[in-house]
Amino acid sequence: MRCCWPTITSPTGLAAMVLSMDNDLGSQESDLSKRGLQTSASFLEPSYTSSKFLSATNITDHVVNTTAISVEDLGGISLDDVLFGEASFDDLLIYLRPDDEYVPLDAIDCLLEGASPAVGMKTESVLDGRPIPSFEVAIPNKKGLQLPAKYLKWAYDVLSKGWKALVPFDITGLTVFGLAKKAMKWKDTEEINFILTARRYAVERDWWNNEDFQKLLKFGYFSMEVSARRIWEENLPNSPLDDAIQEVLQRWPMSGSFRGMLAGRMSTWWRTCSRSYSLSIKNPHILEWLVLQKAGSLKVPLTEVPKAIRREQRRRRIREAAELQGEAVNDSIPEFLINRWGDKFQIATVDEAGHRVSPSCLVWAYDVKNYGWWNTVPKGIDPIGLSVFGLAKAVERIRKQVFTLSGNCYSCAEINISHRDGNGCERCESPWDLVEFWEWLRSRHFCEIKLDCGGVPTFRHLVDEIVNGVGFAPPHRQGRRYAVSPWECDPGVLSNSSQTMQRRMTAWWGAQTNHAQESPDTLGRWEFERVLLHRLAELDRESGTRYLSCKAAIMGD
Repeated sequence: MRCCWPTITSPTGLAAMVLSMDNDLGSQESDLSKRGLQTSASFLEPSYTSSKFLSATNITDHVVNTTAISVEDLGGISLDDVLFGEASFDDLLIYLRPDDEYVPLDAIDCLLEGASPAVGMKTESVLDGRPIPSFEVAIPNKKGLQLPAKYLKWAYDVLSKGWKALVPFDITGLTVFGLAKKAMKWKDTEEINFILTARRYAVERDWWNNEDFQKLLKFGYFSMEVSARRIWEENLPNSPLDDAIQEVLQRWPMSGSFRGMLAGRMSTWWRTCSRSYSLSIKNPHILEWLVLQKAGSLKVPLTEVPKAIRREQRRRRIREAAELQGEAVNDSIPEFLINRWGDKFQIATVDEAGHRVSPSCLVWAYDVKNYGWWNTVPKGIDPIGLSVFGLAKAVERIRKQVFTLSGNCYSCAEINISHRDGNGCERCESPWDLVEFWEWLRSRHFCEIKLDCGGVPTFRHLVDEIVNGVGFAPPHRQGRRYAVSPWECDPGVLSNSSQTMQRRMTAWWGAQTNHAQESPDTLGRWEFERVLLHRLAELDRESGTRYLSCKAAIMGD
């Protein structure tokens, strides 16, 4: 006869019951509440296993982790198999513990001694469902310790959600109470514990001991996951809510200085920016929690969060382009690429595969290799024999001597922002490795949908092709536009100066547009500069081609 269990019973709890019955422990009904069968509004409520359960099952090769895991981890084992006798003993253990998880030996000692029942707790990340390693609430000799509630709540979030990367100090081996105590000492240091300043923790005013904490944990006090998961599932990726979360995270500083309060920053953003996103949620505190969840899911330090968000956006763009074309995403990096003249060039050699180079130098080097702009490379550097990474590394040390590299399309100055205060963008973020550059390259150049202009290319199509073909992605068309033709200007006037291209272009553009007529159908400054840079490099391409021919002749001899 089949039994009906309440819907609140977790797979782990059911498996524990079946396992206990199979070992003549079915009469221990009074212990069921310790095995995770309590009524709770939170899906994060832990399952508890008594020491009798551990000793009676004669487990020699496995240590039970009292954890509810996702259905995807179960393979071909169904819940019916567990409930109605089709699963083997080893299959039942899969419900209790994934193969790649274990409970440390010191945690086993605590269990056998009847200490903290919350040893070996594990949860799933709300946003991506990944398992989180086991952790301890408190060691036996610290059960009487009493600490401020906000630190304990923060410590529980860090350990249960795997937010190790967001903490400014080492948390290896710490319990919830141990981590909270260390965070209290850290507040006197210069480096701020930024996520601790969230409103979620600031509202707590009480002090808790281990008994208080366990009671609150039992009733799901620490969990906003139920409402957060519902909100997240109702607002799928590419939604206004997802865009808002990513926008908030990209505003985080990229330096080591996180000043101010996270709650204050979120309140300011909510007042000034939230209306433009038409968000379905009306509470900034929920958005703050989702922002923390997203930052934690990235598994990178706070200063690397904006960069990780941009990488996610690139990978999403690559996936969407592949789906649109009906192709599978292929992340393998080719050994060679073909430039527009049909010549092969290498992205990186085997020895360079582990190098990291600044994004601006890599993008410039790719343009040189792709367009054949050999003569724009300083003397003494071989632009033909070097790979993209090799060329970028060679000019990184002498970048001020490379005139075209000083163009605005290779710096964040093009978007009217110079990131000197720790905030940043992809143009000035930390150096890229080979994988990061390949992601950028595919997202920037290989995901574009080419539109047929329907005959002879127009002036606008030609300009757009040039503007989109060099540097980083151009900024949105904004600002004043003047009737100044890039074809009637001698690009050589820009290079006849000891100034950088940025400064030279600023002065020249101001002089040319002083008396020019504004027109919405003409070019803005950034478009104009990109076209001029292209023309300047193309003037040198002929001499660069002769350089290539001479190089080939020498190698032939």
